[in-house]
Amino acid sequence: MAYITSVERVGHQRGLVAGREEGMVAGRGTLRRVLRERFGPIPLALDERIAALDTLDALNTLLLKAAVAPSLEAVEQDEQSE
Repeated sequence: MAYITSVERVGHQRGLVAGREEGMVAGRGTLRRVLRERFGPIPLALDERIAALDTLDALNTLLLKAAVAPSLEAVEQDEQSE
């Protein structure tokens, strides 16, 4: 394994954090697109909850629910129960 300096280590950590943040932003956008395509406009309360999602697990769970839910109300109900 190659030696990395503390400066390189810090840069690597910053890159990981930035990558996760970009992934969350992209994932939220994908979730919103899926919801709009399937059900039309997204209610403000649900959109605010999507914006507040803070883990990839929570985002992925809701995205999968959005992909198979029979209605927007079912997505909202499932999201609120988490």
